[in-house]
Amino acid sequence: MLDQTKILEAIASFLGRPPQELRPEVELRQLVAESFVLVELVVELQEVFQIQLHGRDLEGVKTVGQLIEVVQRAAG
Repeated sequence: MLDQTKILEAIASFLGRPPQELRPEVELRQLVAESFVLVELVVELQEVFQIQLHGRDLEGVKTVGQLIEVVQRAAG
């Protein structure tokens, strides 16, 4: 299973924010103004961790912690 810290660092790097700002309960909508940026983030995570994420995997994902869990599940 992928380490939560590595995923958090990848998210922080993509968003240009320090990792300590990205607590699990922070809503993704607080971090990005446009939904297309979230799509780009998902694409980036797929490329970095060589995983496949589908729409159904992301349904209901609203927080940083939930996104980390989805990435970890996809990575096995």
